[in-house]
Amino acid sequence: MTSEEILANVRALVPEIHSRTPETAKLRRLPADLVAKLRAAGVFRIMFPASWGGPEMPLPQQVELIETLAYGDPSVAWAVKIGSDSGYFCAFLEESAARELYPSIDYATAGQAPPNGRAVRVPGGYRVTGRWGFASGCTHADVMVGGCLIVESAGATPTGMIYILAPAASFEVEDTWYSNGLLGSGSHHYKVKDLFIPERHAFSLAGPAKFDGPLFADAGSATVFIPMAGTPLGLMRRAIEVTVELSREKVISLPAPPTLMRNLPRVNAGGIGGKGRRQIRTCAGSNALRRRTRGSVRERESLLG
Repeated sequence: MTSEEILANVRALVPEIHSRTPETAKLRRLPADLVAKLRAAGVFRIMFPASWGGPEMPLPQQVELIETLAYGDPSVAWAVKIGSDSGYFCAFLEESAARELYPSIDYATAGQAPPNGRAVRVPGGYRVTGRWGFASGCTHADVMVGGCLIVESAGATPTGMIYILAPAASFEVEDTWYSNGLLGSGSHHYKVKDLFIPERHAFSLAGPAKFDGPLFADAGSATVFIPMAGTPLGLMRRAIEVTVELSREKVISLPAPPTLMRNLPRVNAGGIGGKGRRQIRTCAGSNALRRRTRGSVRERESLLG
């Protein structure tokens, strides 16, 4: 499945995603059948390299993908963005260990990076205890990640930091996500006590990746963060469209005389007045921000090779 095919699949899903926004918000997570459709569309495989059969989707297209989803429902976009980090995390594991955790490139990952866990060194790995928050997509994740401080024994001073990966069933998810924003993202807390993590399933983002290519050239978090920009971009597009629709019939009473919102000079100056929906495609502020975001991403990719 190519990057272009995945983008086409996502565009086809957007009407359903948008129509199901109330359902997703009520559930406070993505509906299971919608997750299955997103998985089949290829959204969780976008960071896997070509050597694994993945599309190794360039960052500008990742931003576009998340923006497209956010136009339908920001909660879905955010959960997909977090879930699609799977391929990136694999880049910092030995291939045999990565394939143990990710037998399918359509596996989704959830979790939190801050080191809210403690990893006690034991023969062959670590014993991990911790509680993390904001695990967007944890209700459908296949693998969970968590940041941990390394200690040589319980209560000892930390000597370093690592990330650990384990099957999602290894963790207990707490029903804590009651929010006004991104309500359907399922960003609950999760915890574990005394879980053994093999050394091969722990990694650091400080070292070089084991995959080649621009996506993996920047050890750290920039590659993970950049596609997040798609969520506010898609939300902004939807907000402009809603404003256009409201301006058609909304009457502003003060100052007198009452007038339709769409006829106000300040509304027309913003590009959403008399020409209505057609001008949403050419809203200067929206398109300029999108161009700057994607342009910055392309420039970064060219520098990374």
